[in-house]
Amino acid sequence: MAAKLCPICARRQAATFAPFCSSRCKDTDLRRWLVGAFTSDPAVAALAAEYLAYSSALLFFSGLYFVYKDKGNSNRAVISLTIRVALSILVFVLLIGSYYFGWMTDGKL
Repeated sequence: MAAKLCPICARRQAATFAPFCSSRCKDTDLRRWLVGAFTSDPAVAALAAEYLAYSSALLFFSGLYFVYKDKGNSNRAVISLTIRVALSILVFVLLIGSYYFGWMTDGKL
């Protein structure tokens, strides 16, 4: 009897995550279903593929990604969230400064 393979990454299936090999592949499949990647409409499929690429890039830079991946074993989540907060404060200060110095008026640069 041939071993069954994961439909996402083609590794051997795990009994606890069947028909997938891990929780990562299981979550990937769920995310594909939620955004409509499994559709026959080409326009919807193109939008779903674009959204998946964008959300995957954002997820990697998110502090929540490190919280989920590390399960509290490192401080990468704290560092990532600190960087995001610092960048948000920097953008806020730049916007306030641009209004103050007259670089931006009526919402236009």
